Amino acid sequence: MGKKIPEEMAKQKDIFIQGAIDNDVKESTAIKIFDLIEKFAGYGFNKSHSVSYAFIAYQTAWLKTHYPAQFMAASMTADINNTDKIIPLKEDCTNLDIEILPPCINHSAYDFFVQDSESIRYGLGAIKGIGESAAEAMTSERLTNGTYKDFFDFCSRLTDQKLSKRTIEALVKSGAMDCLNENRSTLFRSIGTGVNFANKKAMDQKSGQNNLFSIDGDHAETPPSLNRDKEWKLNDLLQGEFQSLGFYFSGHPFDPYRKDCIHLTKGPLIQIKAKMEKSNNGSLLFNSQNFMEIAGLVFDVKRRGNNLIFRLDDGTAIIDAIVFGENRDRFRDLINNNAILHLNGSFRYDTYADTWQFVASEILELDALIEKKAKTLLIKCNPDFDPEKLKSILQAHTPGSCKVNVHYKTDIDVYKLKFGQEWTVKVTKELRDRLTAEFGSGNFQFLTYH
Repeated sequence: MGKKIPEEMAKQKDIFIQGAIDNDVKESTAIKIFDLIEKFAGYGFNKSHSVSYAFIAYQTAWLKTHYPAQFMAASMTADINNTDKIIPLKEDCTNLDIEILPPCINHSAYDFFVQDSESIRYGLGAIKGIGESAAEAMTSERLTNGTYKDFFDFCSRLTDQKLSKRTIEALVKSGAMDCLNENRSTLFRSIGTGVNFANKKAMDQKSGQNNLFSIDGDHAETPPSLNRDKEWKLNDLLQGEFQSLGFYFSGHPFDPYRKDCIHLTKGPLIQIKAKMEKSNNGSLLFNSQNFMEIAGLVFDVKRRGNNLIFRLDDGTAIIDAIVFGENRDRFRDLINNNAILHLNGSFRYDTYADTWQFVASEILELDALIEKKAKTLLIKCNPDFDPEKLKSILQAHTPGSCKVNVHYKTDIDVYKLKFGQEWTVKVTKELRDRLTAEFGSGNFQFLTYH
């Protein structure tokens, strides 16, 4: 009965009724009793169980309503080792206008906690590769002896805990060391140097050796130099966050493409998803004959029979997508995890899975589509920008067919400049990466119209 196997239930019904009749119970009464049992087996609770659930539901609803930040911090701490549960809780915080502050060696503790009524500080324990003992040691040392002043100060103060290189790598990739005011690439390249410096300092202190050049008993050893490097490209930086946190925190790989897609897609996935949820399963907007264009980052690629299924994420929402067998071989080389693609197709409602699914009939790399359609590169800048650097970036991608316009904003006005034909550029991913590094992803756009 607990397994709800219809065939077995039918057999048991005959056995039950015959047994009841043998014990002088009327057949009609036996059938009524079994029908009640069968109905309860569908999904039933004892009344005491139902009351307990209702009471807990009331308590949690009250807490979430009156103490939302505290409730969400406690909920995330309860699932601190389960990224799959933290992600929807983080989305809940966004909907409740609660800011999630990034992990930080100078502010975070092992648990999530409320920093003020409208923000929650991310817990060190939710970083992959950071155990509870390491997180507690970092927090205890900071509370006892003050904040960590720099990278080598951090390493040398935690030598007793024997923090591994992998642990420090996770801290750097997650952004937990951004408070040291060094870029992540520099810190990552300096991990070996920091660990060696800390170990040597600890050995010298243990053996009682003093620095030959110490003065008046001041035995502080001068730390080495950091192995400085340019900051990682945006995509590499975000991938580091994904590896250490399980999701993108400070941005999304789709961000540089967001403005470009205004005229290339039906809209952000969150808008499309909202319309789907409001529609009746046969809505004209989402019937199989109504094709539309969407774009996003591919992940969770799987083969199911002759079909390829995957999920598409544009940083606003996630949808399920499928490529049926007849198209699988055409697009197999394009559909890879972390690829950013443009899809043309239609939505269908999967009644079995009780969800909407996008059926892709045409797929292109988004970079290739933008390169093909881009007519104008629009760059927005302020008086702080470096004209020589912009010149260098553009010259490296000439000649091309995409015109260049610059909107130069001052305190007085916005001056709109159109560059000559000799400055037309070829649209490539390298150009996008360099513009992102110099101006930020929100300050330039490839326009597909004149």
